[in-house]
Amino acid sequence: MDTKTRVYIGCEILRYKLTGKPTPLIIGWILTNRCNLRCKYCSMYRNKVKELSTREVLSIIDEASNMGTKVIGFTGGEALLRRDIAKILRHSKSRGITTGLLSNGVLFHRMIDDLDVIDFLDISLDGDKKVHDTQREGNSYNHVMKSIQAATERNIKVTINTTLTKDNLECIDFVLEKAKEMGTDIMFCPVMRLPTSDDNKELMPAKRRFNECIKHLIALKKSGNKYIANSIICLKEMLDWPVYRKKKCYAGNLYCRIQADGYLNICDMYNNNMDVLDCKKLGFSAAFQNLQSAKRRFSDRCVDCWDSSNLEMNRIMSFDIGSLINSIRFY
Repeated sequence: MDTKTRVYIGCEILRYKLTGKPTPLIIGWILTNRCNLRCKYCSMYRNKVKELSTREVLSIIDEASNMGTKVIGFTGGEALLRRDIAKILRHSKSRGITTGLLSNGVLFHRMIDDLDVIDFLDISLDGDKKVHDTQREGNSYNHVMKSIQAATERNIKVTINTTLTKDNLECIDFVLEKAKEMGTDIMFCPVMRLPTSDDNKELMPAKRRFNECIKHLIALKKSGNKYIANSIICLKEMLDWPVYRKKKCYAGNLYCRIQADGYLNICDMYNNNMDVLDCKKLGFSAAFQNLQSAKRRFSDRCVDCWDSSNLEMNRIMSFDIGSLINSIRFY
């Protein structure tokens, strides 16, 4: 993210705090629920919906840009399963939007020539080859390695996303070393219960062992580890896991989520296909305005949010000094 975009986002956050006027600065966009893997902790692929057409996607990008959107991260499912993905990414970039892709890495290295317009790539890596291929599927580890290499060779900023489960806590040092070796950042996130997945109880690590690992990451971060993208304050918040303590949240006000079928949502924890949030029928602008009342109506559903990106964004948007300093390095 360039300095101009950072300054704009900072000014808009301040304006929101002073006036209460929301702006969709950052969008996480699920382009498809389809996926070419069957990860143990995600069942989004079961939710079959009619996806937005290319024209509808491009129209929403235009509308979002006109409203002040500066960052879009396209995801899935696996976003690369859409045949129009290159066109979508190019159009987003043409509107001056910092454009990123969240991927499992299986297809990325094969499609790099059509994808190198992106600014950042978030890619999943859960451990060494045996652990990763067990949690994800098949031979995906080798594809991840090839995709990271392909992205870094094109000067695309890469962040590894590691989902912590009971089966991969012993791999933390391995993935950290891999991040160092390949010149990437790494973000850790505990496995969660989401509307798009099963409850994942069988994958939850023991509380004591999980806390030991988080304390290990905090110690490494304090000692100067340059690869851990989580801020210290958000790592400390994870020590409360799995007991969620409600915090100030800017989801729905300064950032939001678009589903594969075109419905707008506050974040991953909500899955409300309300007519007043249908971007396809109403347009993005009207749906975003309606999102404010939807957030007030459903705020009591916010009971289990451990998404590291959300934790970090909310701290940054609260102008937490430590998180702001951390964001300069990693965003």
